[in-house]
Amino acid sequence: MSKKQAGFIVVGVCLLIVYGLISLTQAFPIRQQEETDGEDARMYSHVIDRIHAGENYYQIVGEELRSRGYASRPFFNWRLPTIAWTIGHFPNHEWGKWLLIILSFLAMLLWFQVLEREEGLLFALIG
Repeated sequence: MSKKQAGFIVVGVCLLIVYGLISLTQAFPIRQQEETDGEDARMYSHVIDRIHAGENYYQIVGEELRSRGYASRPFFNWRLPTIAWTIGHFPNHEWGKWLLIILSFLAMLLWFQVLEREEGLLFALIG
């Protein structure tokens, strides 16, 4: 493929992305979000406490969503159980917080190393 053909493809893909974003904002207009005052975080903290007590994640989340007035449908209102289940099996929430901090740091370190190897130190620092 020539550079000119590749350029046309890149421009075409960018135009499709812009068209998709414009269509998305028209189909789903931006609404003013309601202030939740951390209710979602409190709910998942309660979910983690109940997992720690030995209850089933999906049963807990279903009950919590309904009792707090959240929609339990569509399916996308349900988060994956990975984080809540993992933190729920630690002695307390603090352990889970530190695990997530360590994993985030390791992910940033790995990306830094990849960028440095592929693009150089300056690009890695900017990234």
